[in-house]
Amino acid sequence: MRDTVIIFCKCMNMGGTETLTIRLLNWYRQNNYRSILLTLDEITSMTLLEDIKKINIEHYVYNHNKREFYSCKSNKLTFNSKDNCLIITHFMPEFFECFSMLTESKYSCKFRHTIYIVHPYSTYMVSKKIAFIGKGLIDYLLKKNVIVFMDETCIEKCVNYYGLIPEEYDLTVLRLPISVNCENIIANRNKIFNILTVSRFEFPFKGYVIGLIKSFEKLYTVNNNISLTIIGYGEGKDSVLRAIRDMQPVVAEKISVIDQVPYSKLNEYILKSDVFVGMGTTILDAAQMSKICIVAIAYQMSDHAAGFLHDNYKNIGEIYDKSNNYPSIYNLLNKALDFNNDEFKYYSDYTYRIIKECYNIDVIAPKLWQNTSYLFTINAYLLVKLLAALNVLITLIAKKFIKREYNANGN
Repeated sequence: MRDTVIIFCKCMNMGGTETLTIRLLNWYRQNNYRSILLTLDEITSMTLLEDIKKINIEHYVYNHNKREFYSCKSNKLTFNSKDNCLIITHFMPEFFECFSMLTESKYSCKFRHTIYIVHPYSTYMVSKKIAFIGKGLIDYLLKKNVIVFMDETCIEKCVNYYGLIPEEYDLTVLRLPISVNCENIIANRNKIFNILTVSRFEFPFKGYVIGLIKSFEKLYTVNNNISLTIIGYGEGKDSVLRAIRDMQPVVAEKISVIDQVPYSKLNEYILKSDVFVGMGTTILDAAQMSKICIVAIAYQMSDHAAGFLHDNYKNIGEIYDKSNNYPSIYNLLNKALDFNNDEFKYYSDYTYRIIKECYNIDVIAPKLWQNTSYLFTINAYLLVKLLAALNVLITLIAKKFIKREYNANGN
């Protein structure tokens, strides 16, 4: 019997969920689990393929014609009937799809499922119109502890969407795991204070990048001994470059924009920085290297922030709410610049200790494995299959409606 962890990702690009997947599978492999990545399509990012190759896990891609998963060496995915298998997904649509593909009847193996919610909207159905049907399933999965959450924000979005009463459940929070650096590296600040962010240019989700650029320009008028490094890629790259071009040349030349970097090489850039601005898993990457971190707000094109990570370790990603009064990235950067050397080292050390205590993969990965022993009953299996079919049907209808509306407008 083999302890086996399978992570199903419908589409693998460079992003927070993907780096989380790599971290988890690497930890499980190093701790003698059979570690498997399943994707629906070939991975096209050479950067991501390089990272996957380095951690030496099994990777299978779905063959749509044969309806089987195959490795790059044409080996078909198989299991032993006595294997102890856990499947991890991160979004409800992925769970539905994977649930239909990996069945006991097909692989002669029983599968446990954990849906690890790492985005505030990950429990949502494709349409609010079937939320009332989904409510029964979500209620069932929560009671069986199949769903776990990365933070309190994800819990709040889930219970509000389905009209659930949180006190009726024993809800589990497993914070995003990070491999914590063994050595607490407390460095002196650079002579030229370097601000770093790493993000997909996916706007408005990560629109804080535009706000950060504008804040940097404003900050430069107060302190010109600073620089900004932006690592990222995506459809919004033109907007990033345009925002920089619109600046005075003396400011623009202090900003470096670097295309996507392999996850394995990210620490090289983090080490050279003084303060990190971002959200999600990249915040953790910087924090475990003892860097002061500013947590940006999602879904806004300004410079709203949740604050310093060392002031609120629970919040590494929050969705913009116009009723809230947020601190600005500009003011927080100004505050960090004003830290004296002792304060700078204190907050660097404090950030590292928070991550080690609350986000340590050596603590969280075993809990994720042990989270549930539940195996789906026939009735639960049929309910999941029904919702999966409805989800697909409504998605197809929505796509046709959008296409019809697009054509009607003369496009």
